[in-house]
Amino acid sequence: MTRPEQYLHAAKAEELAVRLASEGYSVSQEVRVGDLGWDLVASKGGRRIAIQVKLASALKASRDEIKRLRDLAVEHGFDEFRLVVVSPPRAVEVDIERLEAEVLRYVRGHMPEELAEISPGATAADLTDIQVDAVAIRREGIHVRGTGALQVETPSSAEAEGARAVTMVDVCPLTFEVDLDHQLRVVNAQKLEADVSSLRD
Repeated sequence: MTRPEQYLHAAKAEELAVRLASEGYSVSQEVRVGDLGWDLVASKGGRRIAIQVKLASALKASRDEIKRLRDLAVEHGFDEFRLVVVSPPRAVEVDIERLEAEVLRYVRGHMPEELAEISPGATAADLTDIQVDAVAIRREGIHVRGTGALQVETPSSAEAEGARAVTMVDVCPLTFEVDLDHQLRVVNAQKLEADVSSLRD
Protein backbone atom coordinates (compact mmCIF):
# COMPACT_ATOMS: atom_id res chain seq x y z
CA MET A 1 0.00 0.00 0.00
CA THR A 2 1.08 3.57 -0.62
CA ARG A 3 1.42 5.91 2.33
CA PRO A 4 -2.04 7.54 1.79
CA GLU A 5 -3.58 4.07 1.55
CA GLN A 6 -1.81 3.00 4.75
CA TYR A 7 -3.18 6.09 6.47
CA LEU A 8 -6.75 5.37 5.32
CA HIS A 9 -6.47 1.75 6.42
CA ALA A 10 -5.06 2.65 9.84
CA ALA A 11 -7.56 5.48 10.38
CA LYS A 12 -10.54 3.21 9.64
CA ALA A 13 -9.20 0.46 11.88
CA GLU A 14 -8.71 2.96 14.71
CA GLU A 15 -12.19 4.40 14.17
CA LEU A 16 -13.71 0.93 14.40
CA ALA A 17 -11.68 0.09 17.51
CA VAL A 18 -12.87 3.24 19.29
CA ARG A 19 -16.50 2.65 18.30
CA LEU A 20 -16.50 -0.98 19.40
CA ALA A 21 -14.82 -0.10 22.69
CA SER A 22 -17.55 2.49 23.32
CA GLU A 23 -20.09 -0.30 22.77
CA GLY A 24 -18.47 -2.37 25.52
CA TYR A 25 -16.28 -4.65 23.40
CA SER A 26 -12.78 -5.66 24.36
CA VAL A 27 -10.73 -4.91 21.23
CA SER A 28 -7.38 -6.31 20.09
CA GLN A 29 -5.62 -5.03 16.99
CA GLU A 30 -3.57 -6.94 14.39
CA VAL A 31 -4.29 -10.43 15.71
CA ARG A 32 -2.34 -13.05 13.77
CA VAL A 33 -2.83 -16.79 13.34
CA GLY A 34 0.08 -18.27 11.45
CA ASP A 35 0.73 -16.29 8.28
CA LEU A 36 -2.70 -14.64 8.37
CA GLY A 37 -4.22 -12.06 10.64
CA TRP A 38 -7.24 -9.85 11.23
CA ASP A 39 -7.04 -6.12 11.75
CA LEU A 40 -9.31 -6.29 14.80
CA VAL A 41 -10.78 -8.88 17.11
CA ALA A 42 -13.68 -7.70 19.30
CA SER A 43 -15.12 -9.68 22.22
CA LYS A 44 -18.11 -9.08 24.47
CA GLY A 45 -20.15 -11.48 26.58
CA GLY A 46 -18.67 -14.55 24.93
CA ARG A 47 -19.29 -13.22 21.42
CA ARG A 48 -16.22 -12.76 19.21
CA ILE A 49 -15.95 -10.84 15.95
CA ALA A 50 -13.03 -10.96 13.52
CA ILE A 51 -12.76 -7.78 11.46
CA GLN A 52 -10.71 -7.06 8.36
CA VAL A 53 -10.35 -3.62 6.75
CA LYS A 54 -9.74 -3.47 3.00
CA LEU A 55 -9.44 -0.64 0.53
CA ALA A 56 -12.08 -0.77 -2.19
CA SER A 57 -9.33 -0.67 -4.81
CA ALA A 58 -7.73 -3.81 -3.33
CA LEU A 59 -10.84 -5.99 -3.06
CA LYS A 60 -10.36 -7.86 -6.33
CA ALA A 61 -6.70 -8.66 -5.68
CA SER A 62 -7.48 -9.67 -2.08
CA ARG A 63 -10.35 -12.02 -2.86
CA ASP A 64 -8.43 -15.19 -1.96
CA GLU A 65 -6.97 -13.66 1.19
CA ILE A 66 -10.41 -12.52 2.35
CA LYS A 67 -11.80 -16.04 1.82
CA ARG A 68 -8.95 -17.55 3.84
CA LEU A 69 -9.52 -15.05 6.66
CA ARG A 70 -13.24 -15.82 6.69
CA ASP A 71 -12.59 -19.57 6.76
CA LEU A 72 -10.00 -19.10 9.50
CA ALA A 73 -12.52 -17.19 11.61
CA VAL A 74 -14.97 -20.08 11.29
CA GLU A 75 -12.26 -22.60 12.21
CA HIS A 76 -11.39 -20.66 15.37
CA GLY A 77 -14.97 -20.40 16.56
CA PHE A 78 -15.67 -16.74 15.86
CA ASP A 79 -19.31 -15.74 15.81
CA GLU A 80 -18.85 -13.29 12.94
CA PHE A 81 -16.36 -12.32 10.28
CA ARG A 82 -16.81 -8.71 9.25
CA LEU A 83 -15.25 -7.17 6.14
CA VAL A 84 -15.11 -3.36 6.26
CA VAL A 85 -14.45 -1.62 2.95
CA VAL A 86 -12.96 1.88 2.93
CA SER A 87 -12.72 4.21 -0.05
CA PRO A 88 -10.55 7.33 -0.28
CA PRO A 89 -12.48 10.59 0.03
CA ARG A 90 -13.36 12.31 -3.22
CA ALA A 91 -13.40 16.02 -3.82
CA VAL A 92 -16.91 17.35 -4.36
CA GLU A 93 -17.44 20.50 -6.39
CA VAL A 94 -20.03 22.85 -4.90
CA ASP A 95 -21.22 25.91 -6.80
CA ILE A 96 -23.98 28.04 -5.31
CA GLU A 97 -25.01 30.92 -7.55
CA ARG A 98 -24.11 34.37 -6.16
CA LEU A 99 -23.14 32.94 -2.76
CA GLU A 100 -20.29 35.43 -2.28
CA ALA A 101 -22.56 38.38 -3.08
CA GLU A 102 -25.33 37.09 -0.82
CA VAL A 103 -23.05 36.45 2.16
CA LEU A 104 -21.45 39.88 1.66
CA ARG A 105 -24.90 41.52 1.57
CA TYR A 106 -25.81 39.83 4.83
CA VAL A 107 -22.50 40.72 6.49
CA ARG A 108 -22.97 44.38 5.59
CA GLY A 109 -26.27 44.38 7.46
CA HIS A 110 -25.00 42.26 10.36
CA MET A 111 -21.37 43.20 10.92
CA PRO A 112 -19.54 40.69 13.15
CA GLU A 113 -18.99 41.98 16.68
CA GLU A 114 -15.24 41.55 16.34
CA LEU A 115 -15.13 44.15 13.54
CA ALA A 116 -17.36 46.57 15.40
CA GLU A 117 -15.02 46.40 18.41
CA ILE A 118 -11.97 47.14 16.24
CA SER A 119 -13.59 50.13 14.55
CA PRO A 120 -17.18 51.36 14.75
CA GLY A 121 -16.78 52.71 11.23
CA ALA A 122 -15.59 49.46 9.65
CA THR A 123 -17.44 48.38 6.52
CA ALA A 124 -17.40 45.17 4.47
CA ALA A 125 -16.17 46.09 0.99
CA ASP A 126 -15.87 42.69 -0.67
CA LEU A 127 -15.87 38.95 -0.06
CA THR A 128 -13.71 36.60 -2.13
CA ASP A 129 -12.21 33.11 -2.13
CA ILE A 130 -15.24 31.43 -0.60
CA GLN A 131 -14.69 27.78 0.30
CA VAL A 132 -17.81 25.73 1.08
CA ASP A 133 -17.20 23.11 3.78
CA ALA A 134 -20.71 21.68 4.07
CA VAL A 135 -24.16 22.01 2.50
CA ALA A 136 -27.41 20.66 3.93
CA ILE A 137 -30.49 20.86 1.70
CA ARG A 138 -33.78 20.75 3.58
CA ARG A 139 -37.42 21.43 2.77
CA GLU A 140 -37.29 24.76 4.56
CA GLY A 141 -34.10 25.90 2.86
CA ILE A 142 -30.37 25.37 2.46
CA HIS A 143 -27.75 25.49 5.21
CA VAL A 144 -24.20 26.37 4.11
CA ARG A 145 -21.00 26.37 6.15
CA GLY A 146 -17.74 27.79 4.85
CA THR A 147 -15.00 30.40 4.90
CA GLY A 148 -13.98 33.40 2.83
CA ALA A 149 -11.68 36.41 2.66
CA LEU A 150 -13.49 39.53 3.83
CA GLN A 151 -12.14 42.88 2.60
CA VAL A 152 -12.66 45.45 5.33
CA GLU A 153 -12.43 49.23 5.01
CA THR A 154 -11.83 51.24 8.17
CA PRO A 155 -11.32 55.00 8.61
CA SER A 156 -7.90 55.95 9.95
CA SER A 157 -7.55 57.85 13.21
CA ALA A 158 -6.72 60.95 11.18
CA GLU A 159 -10.08 60.71 9.40
CA ALA A 160 -11.85 60.26 12.71
CA GLU A 161 -10.25 63.45 14.01
CA GLY A 162 -11.38 65.39 10.96
CA ALA A 163 -8.01 65.46 9.18
CA ARG A 164 -7.40 64.32 5.61
CA ALA A 165 -9.63 61.35 4.88
CA VAL A 166 -7.66 58.11 4.65
CA THR A 167 -9.30 54.72 4.28
CA MET A 168 -7.46 51.63 5.46
CA VAL A 169 -8.17 48.42 3.53
CA ASP A 170 -7.46 45.04 5.14
CA VAL A 171 -8.47 41.46 4.48
CA CYS A 172 -9.46 39.09 7.28
CA PRO A 173 -10.71 35.49 7.28
CA LEU A 174 -14.46 35.06 7.69
CA THR A 175 -16.15 31.90 8.95
CA PHE A 176 -19.86 31.61 8.28
CA GLU A 177 -22.87 29.34 8.71
CA VAL A 178 -25.88 30.72 6.89
CA ASP A 179 -29.37 29.71 5.84
CA LEU A 180 -30.52 30.34 2.26
CA ASP A 181 -34.09 30.34 1.04
CA HIS A 182 -35.09 28.62 -2.20
CA GLN A 183 -34.19 31.76 -4.16
CA LEU A 184 -30.63 31.40 -2.75
CA ARG A 185 -30.92 34.53 -0.60
CA VAL A 186 -29.22 34.51 2.80
CA VAL A 187 -32.00 34.91 5.35
CA ASN A 188 -30.26 33.98 8.60
CA ALA A 189 -26.81 33.28 10.04
CA GLN A 190 -25.94 30.90 12.86
CA LYS A 191 -22.33 32.03 12.70
CA LEU A 192 -20.46 35.05 11.36
CA GLU A 193 -16.95 35.26 12.79
CA ALA A 194 -14.18 37.49 11.49
CA ASP A 195 -10.55 36.83 12.46
CA VAL A 196 -9.45 40.39 13.22
CA SER A 197 -6.05 39.54 14.69
CA SER A 198 -4.32 41.15 11.71
CA LEU A 199 -6.31 44.38 12.24
CA ARG A 200 -5.32 44.93 15.87
CA ASP A 201 -2.51 47.28 16.77
